[in-house]
Amino acid sequence: YTEAVFADMENHCDKNYAEGLYRLGIVKGRSKGIYAPDEPLNRAEFTKIVIESIGEETEDLAEIEDAYFPDVNLYAWYAPYVKKAKELGMVNGYPDGTFQPENPVNRAEAIKMLITGFGFDLSTADSFNAQEIYPDIDAGAWYYSSMNFAVKNGLLDGIRTPNGIILPDFG
Repeated sequence: YTEAVFADMENHCDKNYAEGLYRLGIVKGRSKGIYAPDEPLNRAEFTKIVIESIGEETEDLAEIEDAYFPDVNLYAWYAPYVKKAKELGMVNGYPDGTFQPENPVNRAEAIKMLITGFGFDLSTADSFNAQEIYPDIDAGAWYYSSMNFAVKNGLLDGIRTPNGIILPDFG
C-alpha cells in the first residue's frame, strides 16, 4: 500500500501496525483520516481491539444479559467485548468489582489481555527473570507472568517515544 490511511501517522513509528489493523477492519481511527497515535486508548477500546484481533465472536449487543461488571452498561457498544474478555480470563476488573471502561489502558493491563487472549503458555518463561532487564517490573505483581513471558520472547521492550527511541524502563 502506498497511500497513507491516517494523515497523522505518516512519519509515526507505528504507522504499519495502525494501518494493518485498519485494513483488517479492527480499528477506524478517531475520525476520518485521523488515528491520534499518541492519545491513550481506554480499556473498552483496547478490549475490542484484542477480541477482534484474536478472532473471537461476540454476542450481538441486543442479546447481552450480563456484562459481569456493574459499570458496563448492557447497551454500551463495548459490552459484548468486555463480556467475552471476562469469559476468556483476559480481564478480571478492579478490586472493587468494576471494569472502568473509560480509564486509559496501561501497559500491564494491555500485555495481560494480549498474552491471555492469544493463549500463550506462560510456563515457558518460568526460568526467565524480566527484572534483570527492567528493574521497575514488580515480580509479585498480578501482571508479572504475562510481562515476563512478553519480555523473554521479545514481544515487549521499554517505553517507546513517538519517534521510536526505546527507553530503559518498563514504565
